Amino acid sequence: MPPETRIDIHFANVDLMLLRPHYDGLVIRRADAGECEKTGLDYGVEVKPGRLFVLGDGLRSFVVSAPPQWHEDEGTMDDPSWFGHMRGTR
Repeated sequence: MPPETRIDIHFANVDLMLLRPHYDGLVIRRADAGECEKTGLDYGVEVKPGRLFVLGDGLRSFVVSAPPQWHEDEGTMDDPSWFGHMRGTR
């Protein structure tokens, strides 16, 4: 049996985000031009192409930021992030 792992995802330079408290698996994709325009109109922010990342299906969960980075390791939820100390984390 392989070891259990965790994945840290880091979004830098966040302008706006709408997240759910829990995900059963996670797919992150870059939004298309129409989704960028709709999000900008709905939330009154400028969403430049390449800065909107959709989590899961539709626009129910997203982040407007620089491209995300990720790291997988065998740490637990309470271990420090691979990305270093961030405010509000241990």
